[in-house]
Amino acid sequence: IAEDCRSIDSTARFDALFVRLEERVREAKRKGISVTLMGPIPSSFQSYVQEKSRAIAAHHLPLPPPLSASPELLAGYIAEARFHQTAAPINARLIRLAKNTGAHYIDPADYLCTKGKCPLIDAEGRPLYKDESHLRPGTVASNRCKWFDALVFG
Repeated sequence: IAEDCRSIDSTARFDALFVRLEERVREAKRKGISVTLMGPIPSSFQSYVQEKSRAIAAHHLPLPPPLSASPELLAGYIAEARFHQTAAPINARLIRLAKNTGAHYIDPADYLCTKGKCPLIDAEGRPLYKDESHLRPGTVASNRCKWFDALVFG
């Protein structure tokens, strides 16, 4: 849903998306299906790999430095507070929807961020994301995402 919400260009369409989601959750609950809603994955809305590549190229070639990348992004993380501020409208609605329907809610930042930072690279410097908001398959298969299976599948 986070991806859908980023591309929504009006409040009415955003509202309609959540109305449809609530209908689907209620239908599943009526059928006895356990529903878990997951908030957006911490993301920078910029590609670490792309921005880091630009910064490296600008350091070694006569190019202007990238203007859009924050120092934290180039250092391989995003501030958890900044992510939560950006994700607040979606998370607030998902939490309210979960409470209203009896669904469970999971905030991935609780598992992917520590000490106020959401890493974009692992300890060896390998990117965790394939772009600005999608985890790489290797990240998902690693111990970093074992929480997902435990929470969803018990």
